[in-house]
Amino acid sequence: AIVYLQMAIFFQRTGVSIPFDFNSFNKTFSFVPSFIKGFFLAGLSVMEMNGEEKAGRLASKALQLNPVYPTALMVLSSSNEAQGRRQEAVEYFLKATQLNPAVRGPYYWTQESLLEEVISKDPESYIAYALLAEGHLNRSDQSPISYIKKTLEIRPDFANGWILLGRAYQKLNLVAEADSAYQKALSLPLDHTLNLYSARGFYTEQKKFEKAVAIVERQIAEGLTDSSWGFRDLGRIFEEQGELDRAISYHTRATRSLDLRKEPFATYIFASNLAAVYVKKKNFGQAILTLQKILSVTPLDKSLESDIYGEMGGVYSAQGNSRKAIESFEHAIALAPNIAVRHYVLGKELLKLREKDKALEHFQRAVELGSTAARDSVQS
Repeated sequence: AIVYLQMAIFFQRTGVSIPFDFNSFNKTFSFVPSFIKGFFLAGLSVMEMNGEEKAGRLASKALQLNPVYPTALMVLSSSNEAQGRRQEAVEYFLKATQLNPAVRGPYYWTQESLLEEVISKDPESYIAYALLAEGHLNRSDQSPISYIKKTLEIRPDFANGWILLGRAYQKLNLVAEADSAYQKALSLPLDHTLNLYSARGFYTEQKKFEKAVAIVERQIAEGLTDSSWGFRDLGRIFEEQGELDRAISYHTRATRSLDLRKEPFATYIFASNLAAVYVKKKNFGQAILTLQKILSVTPLDKSLESDIYGEMGGVYSAQGNSRKAIESFEHAIALAPNIAVRHYVLGKELLKLREKDKALEHFQRAVELGSTAARDSVQS
């Protein structure tokens, strides 16, 4: 059932119609036995069937295998809505959210008329009210507070409703009210679907770092976030607070918690964060060593390797070592030649050494690639 649903979501997100890029499809589902892929592709051979129709077909197959599969029901709701079958879409939405209130459809907060029809059929659908609120909150076209209060009137212990209320008050710069709403959310049982980043960001912005730290520590303790990303988040909070040694400690834990060979991109993100803190401490040598460790694993994807050399160039530039910075930026460009910012920063370093012709060449290339900052440099 899970395999069928994953393939349904593939079609729903890509919107592909037959014929489609089979190589991309085959690569995406390399873990699925060929005979299963052949079976359902044969069942989808109707030439004019679009992505949503295919998604509906596959979600139906998933439900045959598991009749109480909320995400499959949500996919069917979206598929029916896309095909103009509003009544069926409403029914599937209600079934899905009754089974699992936390289940999310594909950007359901954008489907205002569908949500209003859900409410007309079931006035107690607090999820529909919450999604309407989220839509208005994200679009900023009108206040979502009336929808949020209706959500919480129906379900006072709905933690995500209190988080939405906190976000709404935060946008209105009502700090005390936002704090109260977030604290109410945090007093309730949490799950992995909650958007705790908004609460954490609010407390970091208000310089209430102890509350931001408490949120992340709770996420880690309750398994609501991967510990490596949790350590990285703690590192960023302490960095914002100015406690750079504690930031380094957590960024180091985040980096060491990953297997570089298995997760090179995430390791690069964590190492980049760690190197940035070393730069703030003027420990440029340690920043370079941190980035060089990633290069020790080969082969790396060329774009990732280019990013690492670009980061190293930035460290050398901050150190005032333009020659080393130029060497790193040139290496980055050799690996990925069409990134505007690389040509721009290389041009700036060349100017420091009064190599104006070379600098102009890279500024012009950056302009060709869309850099407005480089255009100003060319004019000056």
